[in-house]
Amino acid sequence: MYKGDLIKRENGWSIIYSTPHSGKISEIMVSQESAELIHFKYGSKIKFIPDVKFSFSIKDGDAEVKFFPDSGPSKMVKEVEKPSFVGHKIDKPFSKEEEEAMNLLIDAHGKFSQLEQTHPSDITDWLFHLHAMQRILGQRVLRRDYPNIFPTYKTHK
Repeated sequence: MYKGDLIKRENGWSIIYSTPHSGKISEIMVSQESAELIHFKYGSKIKFIPDVKFSFSIKDGDAEVKFFPDSGPSKMVKEVEKPSFVGHKIDKPFSKEEEEAMNLLIDAHGKFSQLEQTHPSDITDWLFHLHAMQRILGQRVLRRDYPNIFPTYKTHK
């Protein structure tokens, strides 16, 4: 079973999720039949439903998605309040050097996820620390954009 976010796109509904073992972000289009069920259950104004549990199988090159209706989403959002990180360009919050550091982290994750895992918690531990480093870079943006709330401290070298 996977957990992901349902997002309404121009051409229908998609599920964005992270694969448990590799941490890779993926997107699957929802079939027309499932889209009609979503529309019937949640209405036409819903554009984003987080934390939907589902499974899927590949048949003839197409993904067949099965939702777990009893688990349901934790909440519904009538308008898009959470930016989608797949297929959308947003303003660049990072300096050139910060963006380079972030891209290096992403490259490192790509390389690491291709390695043979030698311990059951390798990928979990890797992702925990990778996300910590990404949070540190994000905090730099907060300190720069909101200095009265998130002060910058001078360090002694």
